[in-house]
Amino acid sequence: MMLFFLLAYPAAAVAINSVWNLHYLLAGTKRAGGKAESASPVALLMVVVLSFLIFYPAGWLALEVGQHVRSRLAEPLAFATGLAVQYLVDFVLVVLLARLFQRFEVSRDS
Repeated sequence: MMLFFLLAYPAAAVAINSVWNLHYLLAGTKRAGGKAESASPVALLMVVVLSFLIFYPAGWLALEVGQHVRSRLAEPLAFATGLAVQYLVDFVLVVLLARLFQRFEVSRDS
């Protein structure tokens, strides 16, 4: 279990930070483009909800694997599946962040 927690913490930290950084990157480009900043509480609530929804695919798949595998390895296999899916989601988020950052980088415009 300790190994699971040591591997799960970075996955959760990267996922939450990626979602918030995506929000700040997109909000900053609106401000820089001359558009009014969206200070709506609904927008912030949507970012918070998305911060928790990024864990849904990993949790759902871990539950499915845990319920369908009937052996002593069901629990470790479910944890491993959840971690693998979460790291895949993290990778997709980091790639999206990198592409957005390159697209909105100001130093490339000059």
